[in-house]
Amino acid sequence: MLKPSSSNPRPLNPKVIMGFLSAMIALGVLLLTISLSGVLLLAQPPPGAPAAAISQPTPEPTPVVPTATPFPPAGGSFGYGIQVHAYGRSDIADILAHVQDLRFGWVKQQLQWRDVETNAKGQYNWDALDVLVRSANTAGLNLLLSVVKAPRWARPATILCCEGPPVNPQDYGDFMRALAARYNGKPGSLGKVAAYEIWNEQNIRGEWGGEPYDAARYIELLKAGYTAVKSVDSDAVVVNGALTPAGTVVIGGIAYAAEDIGFLDQMYKLGLKNYADVIGVHGATGSNLPPDADCYHLLPPTTEVFLGPCGGKRLWVTEFGWAVDPNPPPDRLYAKDNNLDKQARWTVQAYQLGRTSGWVGAMFLWNLNFKFSDPTGETAMWGIVQPPNWTPLPVYEALKNMPKDIR
Repeated sequence: MLKPSSSNPRPLNPKVIMGFLSAMIALGVLLLTISLSGVLLLAQPPPGAPAAAISQPTPEPTPVVPTATPFPPAGGSFGYGIQVHAYGRSDIADILAHVQDLRFGWVKQQLQWRDVETNAKGQYNWDALDVLVRSANTAGLNLLLSVVKAPRWARPATILCCEGPPVNPQDYGDFMRALAARYNGKPGSLGKVAAYEIWNEQNIRGEWGGEPYDAARYIELLKAGYTAVKSVDSDAVVVNGALTPAGTVVIGGIAYAAEDIGFLDQMYKLGLKNYADVIGVHGATGSNLPPDADCYHLLPPTTEVFLGPCGGKRLWVTEFGWAVDPNPPPDRLYAKDNNLDKQARWTVQAYQLGRTSGWVGAMFLWNLNFKFSDPTGETAMWGIVQPPNWTPLPVYEALKNMPKDIR
């Protein structure tokens, strides 16, 4: 799902089926899904990685001591998370206060690289991000940054229409190193970012800058980002960019989307497991079915795609949720089929399924406050509080009252 500052809509695809998979009893493993092939898995705590020398200078402003709870060790807890739009907003205190009110421990923000290293390589504007990290740390929340959208200087000279990946993946790696060094929680740092997601939905043309999507090119980007982060913060969780749950979409000979399971398999074969601590996936952001729909039981061959090549890594659901709108756009009619009661019940049920699955490390609901940040856009259909007074929808109240096993 795109963020309020993005201009890249999900592809129109009648084959896209979004939902969660219920338990596969023979294996005792819960897997969540919404693709046409039907699969989604959930997360794993990260292995450690040796630290290397910092290639960027250590910033010197007054350090902020992080207060967020660190990611749990192997065999650890389930993480309750939610996506927000807090970057650069004056109401950041209200946003994070509502996450605390839900008793969630994780918050996700999409960070546009172009907003920080805008004009030239090595020229950074950290001001808004410093405020966000400091605020999340002070609130005791673990922060996941999904880092996307290369600045103009890093993009191909011949492509002017769209935001996308850099020509040279090392430019992304250099930015990620500077970012992770600034927020690694060590003395002299500006706080702590607990996790980084390397890009977003790279199996659709719109999120890949209007260029043909390319699993091999993405893995080079992932490798650059992972290596850079680990060189300055071995404790940070690195998540691969989660794929959009789509079928293959080709219109007029132009490929707009790649089927997510096949694309994920390509990523595995190209070395995904070597450059991700956990496997990122996207959940039911475009569904009118409950998370345990019987028609989405996993087939064993698909299980092998995840449990074999990924080396037993667990998964993070970095987006999931149910939209509600009585008058949605023509390609989002599932939002009309849903209602506030279903949204509340199904969202709670999804978290409960994830918590008991044994494969979940963190789940991030899409989204908290996009009715504020994107009031006339499609992303508002998923928001769970309403302006101007932060009026909670039933799903918010249900999540607030939901028992939480937080260890």
